[in-house]
Amino acid sequence: MSEDLFANCIWLEEDDSPFGVRCLDCRPFTYQVARDSSGPVVVERFQKLRGVQGAAKSVGVQGNRMGVASHLSYSYEGLPDDEMLFAPSGMEDKWVIYLEGDCLCFARSWTRAMIYRAKVSFSDDQMDLVLIDADIEASFGDPEFAVRQVDYLIASHLGQVVVPHPLPDGFPDDIREIVTFSFGQYGRRAWYATYADTTLIARA
Repeated sequence: MSEDLFANCIWLEEDDSPFGVRCLDCRPFTYQVARDSSGPVVVERFQKLRGVQGAAKSVGVQGNRMGVASHLSYSYEGLPDDEMLFAPSGMEDKWVIYLEGDCLCFARSWTRAMIYRAKVSFSDDQMDLVLIDADIEASFGDPEFAVRQVDYLIASHLGQVVVPHPLPDGFPDDIREIVTFSFGQYGRRAWYATYADTTLIARA
């Protein structure tokens, strides 16, 4: 993999960032790798995997789990007609998001491993996430990271809003490692990475 892709990813300091927080611009890497990963061999592999998994949304709750209290709240306009809220259209999409009863579920697109199940409560035009059941390993055993990642997935995948994604606390401050981690987590939506509390970033 060309080092030029990593060299073009730069830190934007707070005063230069469109989000008001220090963040790493991952887009030069993300956009190029997303284009390169659209080749016939990779696409064929992705399609075979989807065929094996069929219409299954996830493989269910597995691994060690932890319950995380949530303060997340969102406005909405009526419940969706389809339980599937976000389905991958290509291998560059790393998540599947769907509604199952009173839970918002977040699974990885390739493995269908259930990472988060968030219990939701609806009232008038508001959706509240009251408790998140999280995979401990995938969320680095950090309740705050679990909340930030769920919030980012809702904003970026369901809301289609360009916002920075959260980095785990203590993650190495190394551009190559951050960009590689970010693309593995979010694929084509690995735009900006930050150590800041992403739940506090204003959204248009």
